[in-house]
Amino acid sequence: MRTGASMVVVLCLCCGLAQAADWQRISTDDGVTVDTRDVPGESLPIFRGTSSIAANIFEVAAVINDIDGACLWTKRCVASRELQRVSETERVFYNRTSAPWPVQDRDAVLRGHVSGLDEGKDILIRFANVVSPLQPPAKGAVRMPKVVGFYRLVRAGPRSTRVEFQVEAHLGGWIPDWVARLSSRNIPHDTLVGLARFVPKAKTRYKAFLIAHAPELYDETAAAETPAPGAK
Repeated sequence: MRTGASMVVVLCLCCGLAQAADWQRISTDDGVTVDTRDVPGESLPIFRGTSSIAANIFEVAAVINDIDGACLWTKRCVASRELQRVSETERVFYNRTSAPWPVQDRDAVLRGHVSGLDEGKDILIRFANVVSPLQPPAKGAVRMPKVVGFYRLVRAGPRSTRVEFQVEAHLGGWIPDWVARLSSRNIPHDTLVGLARFVPKAKTRYKAFLIAHAPELYDETAAAETPAPGAK
């Protein structure tokens, strides 16, 4: 029995190591680490970016939550707009991304869902493409047949958030493999760098969202701005 149990432990450890080894590191720049993992039968791998942002978790969530403002910080974003609010945690939205000549732009209609906002846990923002009549195919753009991914926000401290961004896509249409891979591998890096640069604006742009989820951020600001007794 001990031998059998030992074999189970060894097999579990081997499986865990194999799964961990599936991810391959391709870059570490500007505080963003990018890894890839091949998908059987797909021309593009899954891309994953991770970084740490010096901000409260809800400041980061507030920026991502603003679908209509995504082009302010997302590289190559041509259009981003909410099409339907299904609930407070679920929305349908449209996104279009520019592509270098001679490749056509890519677009998609996606359904997004957020969890963890009110539970005091990590925040997970998932998205996946859907077939929807809310946004017909646009001229000059190829509708992507597959876009699936998420943002995972993890509390690393009161003013520190670990962000993981992962995306798996099938770009559709004609596009050289090397162009597809080069463009896709840059997405996690560019997305997280843009997010980090924009987050400092969250407290002024998304005050209603932050008061609802993290009112202490404004208590800290008020305390910092209030002069000490006797100060001139």
